[in-house]
Amino acid sequence: MAHEHDHDHDHDEKVKVKVDVPIENSSDDLKSAIPELGTPQRLLAERKLVRKLDSRLLPTIVVIYIMNYID
Repeated sequence: MAHEHDHDHDHDEKVKVKVDVPIENSSDDLKSAIPELGTPQRLLAERKLVRKLDSRLLPTIVVIYIMNYID
């Protein structure tokens, strides 16, 4: 039985991993990721962003409005 407890402690070891991430962001990389103004890709991306923001913010705003009405 004493050996079973020794094996349990072997699984508790923690492993540390170091990851090197470049801190420098090139503005050229960012510019190439964002479509030009007025292009169909940009309009689609803007519509998606507005929908995403609306879907995250509007439920909270509605709840706040209802709670204000009840109060």
